[in-house]
Amino acid sequence: MPATGRGLPIRKWLDEGLCTACRSCEIACAFHHTSAFAPSESSLRILRDMNTCEVTIELYRSCDGCLEETGGPLCIEFCARDVLRPELLRLVSDAENGH
Repeated sequence: MPATGRGLPIRKWLDEGLCTACRSCEIACAFHHTSAFAPSESSLRILRDMNTCEVTIELYRSCDGCLEETGGPLCIEFCARDVLRPELLRLVSDAENGH
């Protein structure tokens, strides 16, 4: 399912000492949804505030946890610095369930 019409994001701060905002997770996610390297189709966004260097991730409800992928979520698999964890993706399902 493409991320188009993905709804409002859930924001979470990431450790800027670990996350370099390389956006490889965005590319992997987009590939999962569309079989193309199109970050605009990703279910997540990595944002870096250039003034504070703060890094946040926006997770959208279009995230399906890569349930069809045998190796698990591609954003976690291709995170260059191993910053993303399964707990982070659970924020989407928790929000959908009102937690």
